[in-house]
Amino acid sequence: MHSPRAMVLPLGPGAVARMLALVRRAAEGSDAGARYLVSGPLRIDLWQREATLDTEPLPLTGTEFRLLVCLMEADGQVVPSSRLISRVWGWAGAHDGLNTLRIGIARLRKKLGDDTRAPRFVISVRGAGYRFGGRVTELAAREEERRNDHSGDLLLAERLARRCEELAEAPDARSAASQVVRSLIHEGTLDAVGLHLIEGDSLRLIAHHGFSAAWEQAARELRLADSGFAAVQTFVADEPLQLRRFTAKAKYARTAELARVEFPGTYLFVPMRSGSEVVGVMGCHRHSSEPFGPLSITYLKAVASLCGVCLTARRTSPLSAESVPSSRDS
Repeated sequence: MHSPRAMVLPLGPGAVARMLALVRRAAEGSDAGARYLVSGPLRIDLWQREATLDTEPLPLTGTEFRLLVCLMEADGQVVPSSRLISRVWGWAGAHDGLNTLRIGIARLRKKLGDDTRAPRFVISVRGAGYRFGGRVTELAAREEERRNDHSGDLLLAERLARRCEELAEAPDARSAASQVVRSLIHEGTLDAVGLHLIEGDSLRLIAHHGFSAAWEQAARELRLADSGFAAVQTFVADEPLQLRRFTAKAKYARTAELARVEFPGTYLFVPMRSGSEVVGVMGCHRHSSEPFGPLSITYLKAVASLCGVCLTARRTSPLSAESVPSSRDS
């Protein structure tokens, strides 16, 4: 395995300062929340109430637009027929509600070009309701405006170069982890972040910044057998997981408990890899309800991968549950 220092790019102090200033400006999010819902060729503009498919305008009625938005916002979950009827038409227990819903679904599918035998977008769930068939990405207006701006690629490369420097310069795994989490906060990308590495049958907290002492105490060790933690699911599935809304019956009940001791907002969990192996999870938090967009997720996935390789290479002994580097240590 190559030494982590081999990844470092030569950046002088002045270049680093200019880079961090650019990063802070680029990382500023919009307070207006998501504007666009995107799934492959399908794009919804929530502000303008417009929809396009393969860049062509979709002539949706107001009812059809609300129906599509309701399905896409559910993020792949089944939306009961009664809820669709209530939200789209404002009815509660109307006798002809189900028939009206079926007609609305049929018209929406036709405009989307869905094959009724194998629909791509609107999926029927017998006896329950309907769900959206594609993966949906929520974008804020500012993220969308930067999609075709090639300077975003340069900013990502510069930020990654700095993270490489930090990992290479740190004397040990804990110091490296602590430096990276502090930098993610200070550059403006996140409001809080925690790194967990696998040890035996648990994910053990190695560093965090921005979270409270109560969160640290509860998150020190996450058992892989406890599927109530979103971090555990991310580790097992080896896929990023974004959560914006928690309820009393949340799928990740243990994570919802932890979220309640922190600020509300948006959570993103990213697997940390070393080669073909998942070795940990990076948990990210924003106080804002604005979702993480593609640029932010790409950057955080890359940072997580760097951490996975470098931290496991530098770890020479089992992690202790004591003295976890945190925001209070800086």
